[in-house]
Order: sequence, then C-alpha cells, then structure tokens
Amino acid sequence: FFCVANTYLLVALSANLKMQAGKLLNGWAGLLVVACLFLQYSPVISQIEAEIPYQRTSRPSNNPYCQAMFPFCPKQRSFPEMLPDDEIEVWALKAPIWEFRFGDLMGKLNGFHDAIGFYNRRTKANYTMEWYELDQLLNCTFPHIVDNGIGEAEPLWCNQGAACFYDGIDDLHWSQNGTLEMASVINGSIFNSMAEWVQNDNSTGPFYVSWGVAKEWDDSSFFHPVLMDSYDCASFVIRTFEYLHTLGAVFDSTLEPPKYDFMILYADKVEKVDYQEHKEDIVQFYSNFQAHQSVPHMIEDIYRVVVEDVLFHKKFYYYYNEQYWLLHMKHPYVKLHFSPVPYPGTR
Repeated sequence: FFCVANTYLLVALSANLKMQAGKLLNGWAGLLVVACLFLQYSPVISQIEAEIPYQRTSRPSNNPYCQAMFPFCPKQRSFPEMLPDDEIEVWALKAPIWEFRFGDLMGKLNGFHDAIGFYNRRTKANYTMEWYELDQLLNCTFPHIVDNGIGEAEPLWCNQGAACFYDGIDDLHWSQNGTLEMASVINGSIFNSMAEWVQNDNSTGPFYVSWGVAKEWDDSSFFHPVLMDSYDCASFVIRTFEYLHTLGAVFDSTLEPPKYDFMILYADKVEKVDYQEHKEDIVQFYSNFQAHQSVPHMIEDIYRVVVEDVLFHKKFYYYYNEQYWLLHMKHPYVKLHFSPVPYPGTR
C-alpha cells in the first residue's frame, strides 16, 4: 500500500506543481515502484565498509538555473539576542510533508518534516527554526540533465538546503497531524551559543542529501549505522538537539523517543568513481529520472532502472560530497523507515 500510494501521489504532485525547466521529477515515483519490486528478491552478502562522513565545505552561490516554485524562507529573520538568564522552552515540531496540499496523507505513509520551536518565557515571543531545500525536495534528489554548452549532456544539481529561522509557531500546523511537544528548557546563554553554531553549521553544510545508505537497518534499535548519512530536516533537528545537550540542555526523559523518517538505499559496499570515466553511464542513469516525460517513456525508464541497473547490475549512482559513488545494491534496495532516535541524554 505504501509503495502504490506514494507512486500515485508523487506522479500527481509532479503533474500539478510545474516548475521552470522541468524542475519536478516524475522519476521519483518510478523509484518507489522500484522499491516495491525489490522486496521479493534475496540479499547478496558482501564486505562491510566504514561510514563515509558528510563533508563540510563553503556554501556556493545557487545556480540561477535552479528556480523554486515557492520562495525559500520568506519570513526569515536574524536570531534574537537573549538575556543570559532567560528561560527558553525548546519544542519538537513535526508535520506531514506537503500538508498544505495533501493534508495528512503523507503522515499516514510516515513522510514527515521536522523543525524546532522556541518560546521565551520572559518576552512571550516564540520562534520556529527548520532546515529544508532551497529548490524543493525532488530537485535535491535527482539532477537535471542539461546541455553543457558544447553539445554534451551533463547532470546539473539543484541540491542546496539551508536553515530558516522566523517569528511564531503555527500550533495548528504542527499539532493536528504531527508533533508539538516541549522537550527541554534552556537559558538564554545556551540559546545564543546555539544561534552562533547554527550559522556556522549552515554556512559549512550547504548540500541537501535525500538518501542514506546502509547495509542493514533495525527499526526497533536506537542505533542506526550507515555507510553514508542523509542530510535533511530530520538530521538538522537531531544535530541541533545533540549540540544543545553538549551545552547543558536537559531533555525530558519521560517523553517517548521521537521518530524520524529515513529513506535508505541498501548496499553491501560503496565505491567512489571517476566522473569523467563514468560520465556516459552516469548521465544515462540519471536520464531515467527527468520530468515531464510521456507515459511510454516513463515506463521505459522505470524498466531500465528496475531490471537493467538494479536487478541485473545491482548498481545505483549516488551523488554525495560533490562526488559520484557506485552503490553495490542489495535487498531490499530502497525503503522508507520511521525509526526512533531518543532525545540526547534520555537513554
């Protein structure tokens, strides 16, 4: 049900949210079909590799080709300076993805967006902080295949994300289909230190990563080892909570561990590849995920991904740390997990 519902949902989304130069990618729905078909195949055992960490770098200018349908963080404001002894409530926020269009549908499929709320008990002011894509989710997941000016096809990525801090907390938005719970109370000094950390984190971690890569995954465990980690709204919230804890924040141990969604590609090992040597294959692979195709072409592309690339060759080209990596894939190949990650210091 999950795979079928997501497939039709995302096809409809791609058809309705039209962006410049075909920014929304119908191939995402095809990939969910891939995930459905993968579930029937047996795993292949291979060597285990160590985690490849997300690489910090400076933030580049956003490519003018990348145009979002919805402007990024239209209500953005600077962080306020809190008094050292201010009491600041820290709230965990969660709501279904694309709730503005589909209501709770994505929530029923465990597709959520995460954020953090703050409330100053002295000033009565509250704020929301989140991290998300500059040019929408599907653009961060697959590149656009464009002409490089000399008649050659090249992948162009619109995959930047950033922190967004603004006044107010939309209680109804977060509470009606998601989460609105107070997780901690910090002082103004901790908040001010966190604000500095967020700005540094934001300037050195500019690239959104939709997928994680893992050899195995246990939804019942609090520990989720990965070969490569996603870098998205959930990872930002988890990372921020952990930093607040290092500054002295105490989280409410009576709360249930919050759950986050993780889209995982399963692989036995990861191999870095030279782009120029593999360029033709990489371009061909990602040409299967381009927007606004006819139905026959879309079916043909899905077939190539499912049968030829994954089931037969067991490969997936993954873009991470501004490099291409070849995943040696294994069962169940692609899966969305909704897994617990306890508040820091509570387990």
